[in-house]
Amino acid sequence: MYAYYLSSHRYLSQDDINGIQSLYGPAPAPIASVIGSFCVDYGYTGHFSANITYGTSPFSYYWQKKYPCLDPFLAKSSSASVLEPECDTWVSSGSSESIDVYSTKDYVLRVQVTDQFGRSDWSPEHYVRVESTCYPGGNATMAEVADAASFSQLAADVKATSEIPEDYALGQSTPNPFSHSTEIRFDLPEAAHVRLAVYNLLGQEVRRLVDGEVGAGFHTATFEAGDLPSGVYLYRLTAGDFTQTHRMVLTK
Repeated sequence: MYAYYLSSHRYLSQDDINGIQSLYGPAPAPIASVIGSFCVDYGYTGHFSANITYGTSPFSYYWQKKYPCLDPFLAKSSSASVLEPECDTWVSSGSSESIDVYSTKDYVLRVQVTDQFGRSDWSPEHYVRVESTCYPGGNATMAEVADAASFSQLAADVKATSEIPEDYALGQSTPNPFSHSTEIRFDLPEAAHVRLAVYNLLGQEVRRLVDGEVGAGFHTATFEAGDLPSGVYLYRLTAGDFTQTHRMVLTK
């Protein structure tokens, strides 16, 4: 069995490469993201649409919404948590390219896009803050809007400091697609030797982001790709007996 072999003894086997190429190439599967505000005025409707990179039209859409159990903005200034009815439960919210959402509480959106070949992708979660004044609909400052835009990161940070995950998991890189750097989240229910590496579609390792013992919890690694060409890249997490691979797209 032939394998791509590098001078540093880092490689993917031919079976790995064949499996990756059969899943992701040569025509990349769709990559979804949500376009819309991170802050909506109280009493107003938010408008959101699906952004798609790659894939083959026609596309179908499946939107979901949930209320976060923990308000990261409240947790940022105190140890209190806000429990909402049916919090952290995803519910169907639409099946068109764009949707309108009315809510009096902060909420989270995601959309699944499927192309004509049945290839699907869930977008990263899009957190929306509902405020009495959101720029430009009210008198909020741009700094407050920037704070609202960090809702996703705040929620993840609060979760990381208060919980231990039940299972191993490798998250979708955010943002994706990206132009310079992106963050990759991974969950460890227990301490383990972790290897997180990035590969091109030839199976060549282009970055090793983590290689060593990592404690239990929610973790993030940053992939800096300023010196790499545009294209589809794969990242693989190995922790104990767990292995998972995802794709991401670098655009310049």
